[in-house]
Amino acid sequence: ESTLISSVIKNLWEENRDLQERFPNINQLTTVDNILIWSKHEGRKRFPEISRYLDNIVPFNKHGSDAPFDRSEIHSMPLIEPRFGAIGFDPDVPMSVNAQVAESRTESTTASATRQQPSLIRRGATVLRNEGLRSFMREFLQYLARIIRP
Repeated sequence: ESTLISSVIKNLWEENRDLQERFPNINQLTTVDNILIWSKHEGRKRFPEISRYLDNIVPFNKHGSDAPFDRSEIHSMPLIEPRFGAIGFDPDVPMSVNAQVAESRTESTTASATRQQPSLIRRGATVLRNEGLRSFMREFLQYLARIIRP
């Protein structure tokens, strides 16, 4: 099983019913109230194993382990619950609402493409009649390239 949770924390979670109740999904790390944040603060005070484990972690420093490394400013910042979403969708509404929005956008795009078809046919016939088969095929292939690679 692949997880970001260390075996020290995972074993304590498996042995403690209260931890399982507070964190029913140990791998749910996308909220502020997760087992890793808990381990860093409350957990290390409650369980010496967690404190030992965390004290032995060497933080990554791209300038080398001997270079000065001060994260106090970052650690002093408050934790803020993340808002997940995608461009054009509201992260504050349920996923089902965003799914309906996406579906309505797809329907309107399909309807728009259907309305364009008669004009595309007329355009193709005009190019074929006025510019010949070679020009028609070139424009047709360019059109296919545009709709296949949006």
